[in-house]
Amino acid sequence: MITLLSIPANEIPMLSVFGDDISKIEDQYYLNVVVNQPVVFVANGTDDGEVRYNLVQNSANASLGEKNADGTANVTMTVTDTNQTVNIR
Repeated sequence: MITLLSIPANEIPMLSVFGDDISKIEDQYYLNVVVNQPVVFVANGTDDGEVRYNLVQNSANASLGEKNADGTANVTMTVTDTNQTVNIR
């Protein structure tokens, strides 16, 4: 007797960002900013389940807005030093 099991797999979550100051080079997103001036960009996560956004390694005082109706989230930040990093996941 053979029993076959179907195990559902979760889709790998994907994150993209867009905005006027965003460029993408070799699957890496780069944000062009001016020191001490706020900039806003949009994070767009896709998954077959619920998408939640978190800021990690946030040395640039970035803030995450409420999730928009379309599932995206606005990120606002002001870079005050050229050695600052924000990772989003």
